[in-house]
Amino acid sequence: MKKCLVCVLSICILFAFVFSGCAKPTEQPKAFVAPDNYVTVVQVTINPTVNLYLDDKDVILAVEYVNDDAKECYEKVETQLVGSKLENAVNIVIDTAAEDGYFAENNKVTIDIVEAKQEDKKLSVITTATDTVKSAIAEKQIQAEVTLSDNAQKVVDDKAAADKAEADRLAAEKEAAEKAAAEKAAAEKAAKEKELKNPQKSLKKGVEYSSFKPGETDELLTGIHMKFKDNGEYSYSMVPYLNDPFGEGEFITYNGKKYYVAGGGGGGGNYSLTDEKIILTGAFEMELTMTVDGKLVIKTMNASDNFFKVGDTLSIQ
Repeated sequence: MKKCLVCVLSICILFAFVFSGCAKPTEQPKAFVAPDNYVTVVQVTINPTVNLYLDDKDVILAVEYVNDDAKECYEKVETQLVGSKLENAVNIVIDTAAEDGYFAENNKVTIDIVEAKQEDKKLSVITTATDTVKSAIAEKQIQAEVTLSDNAQKVVDDKAAADKAEADRLAAEKEAAEKAAAEKAAAEKAAKEKELKNPQKSLKKGVEYSSFKPGETDELLTGIHMKFKDNGEYSYSMVPYLNDPFGEGEFITYNGKKYYVAGGGGGGGNYSLTDEKIILTGAFEMELTMTVDGKLVIKTMNASDNFFKVGDTLSIQ
């Protein structure tokens, strides 16, 4: 009996060995292998979480299923995702998740930038993914909030801070440049004004400074033309002009009309200069100053003069 029991046990062990040797091993799922030439990895999370591997032109090279829901949801559209641009891929992700009912339980879509081999690609990928999600859920009237991961939000915030700092720097440079230009212009103007307001330096000799006064009608005009000589003398001529359509000879144009010389007389006297004024004696008793544009302005005068008044100007015509 004991011998039979040993035989039975031996046969059982043999069968177990044979069948165990013939059984096929359980196949393990293949591990995800990232493509060699990816540049950025953007993650889209609803409840399924998927990583999209992009090249430098934002074309999807590979899809990584971060959780089981992602594999169940997106594996059937993987061939559509790979080779498509980021915008199209995100639209497919949203469409597929909506069709599978994931938005019934989840009302948030989160965008993350998992990796970026080129720093300058981070913001553009985040922006493209975010804008596409917002557009897709709006078009499908999906009630969901679009958010950024802390990592992605930091990229956006850092870029905004850098842009503000650059804008502030450019604004400060512009303000400084404008201030410097204004100060330079003011200094040049002050120097020019000082130069022109100084009759010692700015009074022109041998040319006519003129002043015109209309008569009682538009046909009449009186002009005084004054010349300053190098020897300290000045001369003047007082000339009546007539707006005569049949006039001939010498004329001037005043307010768009021709006025012909109709006579005249003159005289003269002496003048002296200081840094601030021109002092006339003789035919005219007055003091003149100079404006920035080189005009002579009557500041004081003999009250008996009936042609000029204080404030009148004479200028080179």
